[in-house]
Amino acid sequence: MIRIWHIGLFLTVLLVAGIALAPAQLLFRGSEGVLTFQRAEGTIWRSTLRQVDLGGLDGGDATVFVSFFDLLQGQLVSRVDFAGPDISGQAGIYAGFNGDRRIEAPSLTISGMRVQGVGRVSGKTTLTGVDIRFAGRDCASARGRIESDVLARTAEQTGSQAPLLAGVASCAGQFGRLMLQGDGAGDSASALLDLGSDGTGQWNVNYRTAKPELAASLVAAGFAPNGEGSAFDTKGTMTWLPY
Repeated sequence: MIRIWHIGLFLTVLLVAGIALAPAQLLFRGSEGVLTFQRAEGTIWRSTLRQVDLGGLDGGDATVFVSFFDLLQGQLVSRVDFAGPDISGQAGIYAGFNGDRRIEAPSLTISGMRVQGVGRVSGKTTLTGVDIRFAGRDCASARGRIESDVLARTAEQTGSQAPLLAGVASCAGQFGRLMLQGDGAGDSASALLDLGSDGTGQWNVNYRTAKPELAASLVAAGFAPNGEGSAFDTKGTMTWLPY
């Protein structure tokens, strides 16, 4: 005799099987200038994004793992393994259906960068143990370290010197903040990245120098004088949540 729970179980199995076999392109959406890829292969549980471009950085082919058990508990958890020439390492994104968010970068390296007016520079930015959690709209906790020699390598290509940057992750009200600072060669610099729980972010880089040749290079690279004579700024926005 067929009972009602038999029908319920059968429908549940069909639903789970359907999700498990769903193509990856149903989950991942590209956004021009933020995240693009040639195609998505596999299922939503394990997929490969071919020829990933992340904000102009070459992420190569990225492997994405989505946790089925976390999905049953009301959150979409993705682990991404990058193996590209510009981006390598691991990152994790957690999106709860209740609005909670989390972004992780246990070990992530950004190698090289294209700088306006200068071209490609060979500097590296490394994120180690970064873990930022949002509860609703507010940043709940943040930890991890970030280091970068991009400014130093950029200055070298113009025959100048610039400081190395380093800093940690912290909460700043609603934002998860990554702030780097450095002083050296008579100059000072700071870089600030604020991430919001809505998946967007805003960044700002400030550089202070009295060297005319370096000031000219900063302007060529898109920095603008901020009215304080020796200070130059550049800023922008980004998206970090790919769903």
